[in-house]
Amino acid sequence: MQNKIKNVVDVKLITTIGALVAVLLVVSVFQDAVMPRKISNEKSSFNAFAGVEIEAQSAVVYDINAQKVIFEKDGSSPRPLASVTKLMTALAASRALGKNSTVIISKNDLRTQGDSGFRLGEKFSLQKLIDFTLTSSSNDGSEAMASAAMAKIPEGISFPENMNNFAREIGLKGLLFENPTGLDGDKTNAGAYGTAVDIAKLLAYIAKNNPELISATRSPSIEIQSLNKIKHTAKNTNEALAYIPGLIGGKTGYTDLSGGNLAVVFDTGLGHPYAIVVLNSSEKGRFEDIKSLVSATLLSIEKPLEMANKSVESGK
Repeated sequence: MQNKIKNVVDVKLITTIGALVAVLLVVSVFQDAVMPRKISNEKSSFNAFAGVEIEAQSAVVYDINAQKVIFEKDGSSPRPLASVTKLMTALAASRALGKNSTVIISKNDLRTQGDSGFRLGEKFSLQKLIDFTLTSSSNDGSEAMASAAMAKIPEGISFPENMNNFAREIGLKGLLFENPTGLDGDKTNAGAYGTAVDIAKLLAYIAKNNPELISATRSPSIEIQSLNKIKHTAKNTNEALAYIPGLIGGKTGYTDLSGGNLAVVFDTGLGHPYAIVVLNSSEKGRFEDIKSLVSATLLSIEKPLEMANKSVESGK
């Protein structure tokens, strides 16, 4: 009898000890599971854009790989685009004409506002003309591309209509083009309208599918030569170039109606590009706005990594 009682006690004791061990294991696993969540919450609570102040009425920072807006200030309101329009002009002309096309300068191309130094009858390869046009924001160049493209567009469709159709094809419903330059039509009507979000997505499309269209805009100035052996120098209108690491390309814009606009796309490293767009800032303020948003974007990437590294080190 005593042996039976002893055996029962031993079994109960072993069972109790086993249960305690199981509880301790569960607690240990639970703590390990909770700690990473705590670190993750610390990361997500950090907002690199919290203290950013910009003049622009609309602005967007767009993570191209994630297809996600990470910062937005009234990014879905249509605003005058001014010469940011020329991004779509170059893209639509390139699609209509083909990369190896030649563009001839006509009298009508030279009538638009501004003088790019082109000569009547001068011939350019399309890519050289795009390089010059986007870098210096040439209105003559935009008109010349549009005129040349008209020969390849179905009859009855204007070049701005072709631009609008292309925008719809690639899902950019917030863009509306009235002319290929972005110049104001009059004191109350802009030459083009668009949202900051859609311009960011347009840059994303170009960076992915036609990066060569905007590659020249990385340089402070470029020199091109027409097929007539005439040299032309284009000074970049983007005064924030030196403050944008990994710049892929961009475009400025300014008219009375639009205020200061600037759209850029840059690589933060290891093939991770972001597009940043500011619309309706001031002529100088747009460059300061971009600088602030570029800095905040880089901080939004670097700070969480720094916090994660510290967490790993403290856990050793």
